[in-house]
Amino acid sequence: MRGFSFLKKGFAAYFSQSVYKTTCDFCYKKVDYSGGDKLSKDDSFQDKISERYSQLSGTLQVAADFIIANPLDVASRSLRSIASNAGISPASFSRLAKALGYESYEELREDSRKAVSDKFEPISDRAKRLRAAHKNPTFDIITEQGEIIRSNINAVFSDLDGARLEKVSKALLGAHKVHLIGSLGSAGLLDQFAYMAGWFLQNWNVTGRNGTTLASTLANLSEDDVVVVLSMAPFAKRSILATKLATDKKAKVIVITDSHKFPGLAYADEHFIVRSESSNFFSSYASVIALFETMISMMVSLSGENADIAIAKMEEANQKLEEF
Repeated sequence: MRGFSFLKKGFAAYFSQSVYKTTCDFCYKKVDYSGGDKLSKDDSFQDKISERYSQLSGTLQVAADFIIANPLDVASRSLRSIASNAGISPASFSRLAKALGYESYEELREDSRKAVSDKFEPISDRAKRLRAAHKNPTFDIITEQGEIIRSNINAVFSDLDGARLEKVSKALLGAHKVHLIGSLGSAGLLDQFAYMAGWFLQNWNVTGRNGTTLASTLANLSEDDVVVVLSMAPFAKRSILATKLATDKKAKVIVITDSHKFPGLAYADEHFIVRSESSNFFSSYASVIALFETMISMMVSLSGENADIAIAKMEEANQKLEEF
C-alpha cells in the first residue's frame, strides 16, 4: 500500500488549506414548504436545542434560532458564510455545538444534513438561493466555493480506503472489457476517465459514445467484464437499471455516487461515495475527478513496464500527429 499512501499524502497536502469537512447527500433536495423550511421535532439536534435553549446565552440562542430556521443553508454552506448571514461570529456556532454536547460544529452540521437528506431541492431553487446570497455584501463567492471544493476533495483522501482502491484498480486492469456508464452531468466525466485510461489500456469504452448504446453494451456483457457506474443525485433511472442488469449478467459492478441512497448500490460489488457539495446550483464533480485521477495513478503503478511502453507509444503517435 506504499503507493497509495504516497498518493493520498500528496493530494491531501495540496488541498490541506480547508478546515471544513462537508457532505452532500442532500444535493438537489426538495424542501417541504407545507410546514416551512423547518426541521421536524424528531431530529435529534433540534431536541438538544429545545432541551437546552433556556440555558444558552443570548448569542448562542441567535445561533440556535438560525440553525433551526435554515437547515439547508447549515447543511450546504461554509461556517463562515453561515456566521455572516446570522450576524454573529463563527466561534459562536462552535460554542453552540459544544453547549449541545457535540464534539465540534461539524458533528452538529452532520445532524442537520441528515435531517434534510430525504428532501430534494429543485435545481431552480438552488439557483434562486445563489442569487439571493449574492445580494449580501459580505458574500464572497470565490472564497465560499473554494472552501467547499477543497473540503470535498480533502474528504476523498481522508475517507478513501487504500485496500479497496487497490482491489478495484486490479479488477479494472484484469477486466476483459471495462464499460463506463453515466447519464446527464456524469457522462462527460467518464469521457475524461476513459481518455486517461486509454493511454495504456485499449479495452475501455463509454457507453453511448462512438456508436455504442447502453442496450448493446448490456446485452453483450460477460462475467469477465467490469462495469463502472457514475451517478450523482438526482439519480438517472437508466443508471439504476443498468446497474441491476449488469449484475444479472454477472459482470463486476463498481458504483461511484454522492449518496448512500443511490438504489444501484444494492447491486454493486464495490462502491465509492464522494462528496458533491457546491455553492453553485449544480453538484460539484471535483471529488469525482480527484478519485478518477488517483485510481488511474494506482493502476499505472500496478501495471509494470507494460504501461510505460503503451504510454510511450501513445506519446510518440501524438507527436507525429502534431497533437502536442
